[in-house]
Amino acid sequence: PDSDWSWSANTPAPLGGKAQRMLAPGKVEREALTFYVIGGRATGDAMAVKARTLQGRLTGGDQTAAVMIVSAEGKRRTALDAFLTDLGPVDEQAVRLIAIARGQ
Repeated sequence: PDSDWSWSANTPAPLGGKAQRMLAPGKVEREALTFYVIGGRATGDAMAVKARTLQGRLTGGDQTAAVMIVSAEGKRRTALDAFLTDLGPVDEQAVRLIAIARGQ
């Protein structure tokens, strides 16, 4: 909220994520693909992640969640999609990173 970037438009969502076009002063555009991962599954729904985290807190369950944002300046959706294809499933990558962070 305190940055110079502002939301411009939603764009077609990738599988398990959401996509937005952002603007900055000077007419700088950025495409951002956002993936929230909780319970080993990716979603673009931030409210679903908040609900699952709250459920974990109330029941003593796992609250571990991660967010992965892939972005590029300009209208570079083709390049972003190609990167994600090369990366492999976002949810699997996030689970690996969480395990590394936990020292597993």
